[in-house]
Amino acid sequence: MDGHDDRYSGGVDMVARWWDGAELWITGLSFLPQVAIVAVIVVPLCFVLARWLDAAGSAVYYKVLRRVPRWGSKPGSPPGSDGAEARNGEH
Repeated sequence: MDGHDDRYSGGVDMVARWWDGAELWITGLSFLPQVAIVAVIVVPLCFVLARWLDAAGSAVYYKVLRRVPRWGSKPGSPPGSDGAEARNGEH
């Protein structure tokens, strides 16, 4: 055995062959069908992916980063009690 997993390379080869076939099919079309495919398939797919990434990033932010106290404030102190009002001249 030469150190690589044939099941993995077979799956990658299958995806690569599918991608090559889809790419060749799309590039073989004229301009207007290519635009239609992008408008109907690619744009909504990118929108869904962007929404998913936004939700995942928000989940990480609220679970992890919101637990870290703000710079200059003491843990357990109420928000806004870090003296920012005094520095800005607001009382």
